[in-house]
Amino acid sequence: MTAVPATFLDLPHAQAVLRDTPDRLTRNRFAGVVVLLIGLLLVVAPVFGGLFGDVAAGRQMLDQFGPHLQADKLAHYRDDVRLLRDAGSGLDAIYQRSDVAPGRFPAVDEYRRSAPAIADRADALLTRIESGVPDYQRLAGIGGFDRIPFLLVGVGLAALIASAAILGSAAGARRAVVAAAVAGLLLAAYPFAGGLARAGDSGDRMLHTLAPVMTAAQVRQSQSDFVVTVSALGVLDTEFRSVRREGADHGAVAALQAQWPRVSGDLADLVGTVNDNLDNFAALRSLNAVTAPVGAGGFRALPWALFATGVVLFVATLAAWPRRIVRERTGSDGGEK
Repeated sequence: MTAVPATFLDLPHAQAVLRDTPDRLTRNRFAGVVVLLIGLLLVVAPVFGGLFGDVAAGRQMLDQFGPHLQADKLAHYRDDVRLLRDAGSGLDAIYQRSDVAPGRFPAVDEYRRSAPAIADRADALLTRIESGVPDYQRLAGIGGFDRIPFLLVGVGLAALIASAAILGSAAGARRAVVAAAVAGLLLAAYPFAGGLARAGDSGDRMLHTLAPVMTAAQVRQSQSDFVVTVSALGVLDTEFRSVRREGADHGAVAALQAQWPRVSGDLADLVGTVNDNLDNFAALRSLNAVTAPVGAGGFRALPWALFATGVVLFVATLAAWPRRIVRERTGSDGGEK
């Protein structure tokens, strides 16, 4: 039998089937870690560092001292000190002219001896407060001073959300990164837009100026001076009327007697405000001492710390911006086309 040769079909070459490989986003994980750490710092530090309480105490102190630092109120205090000093001098002259025996009016004797020191202490208190007015005004002018902790926590939360999107596979990573970048810019701009940078030195100076008078000892001494003066005025209005009084010396004593309701109200209000704000002042000093290890007061260092943190966050978010990788189309045989 004769073999039949095999027949081969010459089929046309089939074109490779092309498949689209989906593009993917690449993320800078190191930058994502930096964003995460910044977010943790901004959320944790205000809470566990006591920033909410310290800043609220500072705002309360600024608000409560405000009415006492108006020009007309300071002028009243100056007039009060003058009345106290003049009355003491007037009593000295009356004692000498009328030959008042020591011990006849013990309460008046005590005031007469203490009057110069009482006036000096009141003058020193007022001088300290007056000298702190310019710095107080700069601090009081800081926009949103008591909302700084909320700003930090808000920016921190934005950074944490962005870091989760960068380091994970969450959808909307670009939107989260944009939000964190904007938050970083806001944090960097706040010290200059809100006036915190301009008031940094003022905070240090005001604390230094008021430190000698913002003490419990100062309050106790002022209250003691008040008691001595009130006791003497009570006697001057009663038993002391039998003593001959005339001329300018009598006028000085009579002026204090006549103006005492106003004087006592002024001094009680001022000393009461000092007493009510001792804890607030201590909180401000605590806030200012946070950065003592780096050799700068908190009011001076805080603006630059906020600025630097905001800039680093902004740069880190830019570096972490998700970038799309475009892949080549591949054929069914695995080759790229």
